[in-house]
Amino acid sequence: MVRAACPARGLTHGCVFACIGWQSASMIACMIDLKRDIRATSLSVSLMLIALVAASSPGCKKFGLDSVTRKTSTSPMVSFASVTDRKAVGAEISGLEIALRAGTIKIVGDEGSDLQIKAEVKVRKSRLDGGITPSPGSFSDHVRVDMVDGKIQISSVHMDADDADDWQIYLVVRVPARLATTAKIAAGVLAVEGMQSSLNLNNAAGKISIKSDIVGAVTAISGASSIDVLVGAVTGPVSAEVGAGNVSLIVTNASPTHDVRLVSGTGNIILDIPDNSPGTYSVKSAVGVVRVSGQGDLKVKRSAVGSMVEGVVGEGGPVYKLRNSVGKITIR
Repeated sequence: MVRAACPARGLTHGCVFACIGWQSASMIACMIDLKRDIRATSLSVSLMLIALVAASSPGCKKFGLDSVTRKTSTSPMVSFASVTDRKAVGAEISGLEIALRAGTIKIVGDEGSDLQIKAEVKVRKSRLDGGITPSPGSFSDHVRVDMVDGKIQISSVHMDADDADDWQIYLVVRVPARLATTAKIAAGVLAVEGMQSSLNLNNAAGKISIKSDIVGAVTAISGASSIDVLVGAVTGPVSAEVGAGNVSLIVTNASPTHDVRLVSGTGNIILDIPDNSPGTYSVKSAVGVVRVSGQGDLKVKRSAVGSMVEGVVGEGGPVYKLRNSVGKITIR
């Protein structure tokens, strides 16, 4: 299988598109002062890709499956097992950390005091060819759960194996909404609903979505696809960056009181907040259009190929910094 040259060597699929997005965005950003933003985002994503996708530990032949080399990695994924687990979450637990190589992470916050995990496990069809009927195994054969230093840590058992490319885990995790959450995935979908504390989310090649009535500080990075944040209120700073794709922040009930930073290499940006939200607005599109409505007397300045807004609404308030290289920016 041919692998594209990429800062995180050994990655395939979505990483290729993510790297292309970063390269094109960085080239355009050289023309203006976006260069620092784009490069910083690219470095963050590349480091996360390397950490998540490197498979250096010896593999093991579990469930009666024969060893398969990287050449068979184009084989489709098929269902292999469905496993669940449930644990009590004590008051001493304050955080949640999840890391997957490929699949889906869905985190749902509720008012209960339990940790509930459902995992759909998929394996490459080539591993099942030849009449092999492996045992699906138990929950602990696929998902690792530890409670360390006041945090719940969840990961795939297969992520550290030399056959890691042959496995995908589709996680649905229900936890107390109060937990500060960190989640990372190399390829797939990352979705959060109902969590009320801080969020730190990284998706190397896939979508990030956040929905909640109220949420703390938000940091979200995606190499490619989109980042969508829909909340009633946010009580901390927001930073959302995507290499190639769209970014949207919609706050329905209360104006943000902490700084907001939205960055896209190649894609559209939407900032939708209550009318006349006080703050300092710094908005630039290198090659694209900026549109503003409902926010005081902010005026758009247009150049031959780009647009910008620099201005203040009301008194006090946070800094709104929006940047893209190619695409439309909408503030409403």
